Parts: sequence; structure tokens; C-alpha cells
Amino acid sequence: MAKGNHKKIRGRPHNLLEHYQPIDGVVDEMVDVSGNPRPVWKDFIEALEELGPEKLAQRFARADQYLRDAGVYYRVYDKAGANEREWPLAHVPLLIEEQEWAAISAGLVQRAELFE
Repeated sequence: MAKGNHKKIRGRPHNLLEHYQPIDGVVDEMVDVSGNPRPVWKDFIEALEELGPEKLAQRFARADQYLRDAGVYYRVYDKAGANEREWPLAHVPLLIEEQEWAAISAGLVQRAELFE
């Protein structure tokens, strides 16, 4: 995590977020300024919590193994040449509110039509 001032989420609204610390001065997509999960995240967080820490860790490990087995990697080029490295994908996706997605979707449709 980046160095800097961190604030702990107030209270304990979700066990999964007990040690989560947003970075001061950085917009956090998951929690609001009070440290409460944003509405779009609540059901997702609860679903992850229902799995429990052991099952969640197993699923994350299985996803990582799948990427390795599938040969998902990227290349880093330096003076020595190209080096292959595992692709470190986030286990938790970025959730987008329906209204925000509608705006993004409209923009994508507009650009696709311009290409045609």
C-alpha cells in the first residue's frame, strides 16, 4: 500500500473491511468519506463475507492458479531482453453504479458508431 496518511474505517460495518484503510486524499470507489461501503458494494461485500476467510482465500488461490495454468502473462522489456511475468489481476472487481455505467455505455456506443 502507498505510504501516507491512512484512516481506519469507523466502527465495524463489515468484518471483511475491519482492517481496510483508505488512503487520504485518494477517491475510494468502495467506501464513502465516512468509511461506509457505497451502496453498489454492500451486496458484494456481504457475499464475500458469507464465504468466510478460508473459502475466499481458496477461491482467490484457484483464480491465480487458473491464470498460471492458462499461461496468462505479460512481457517486460529491458536491456537484457524480454522477461515474462505473471499477470497480477485483482481478485475484487471494480463495481460501477448503474447510472454511471449508462453514461459509459452511451459513450462506447457513440464511439463504435463513429468507427463504422
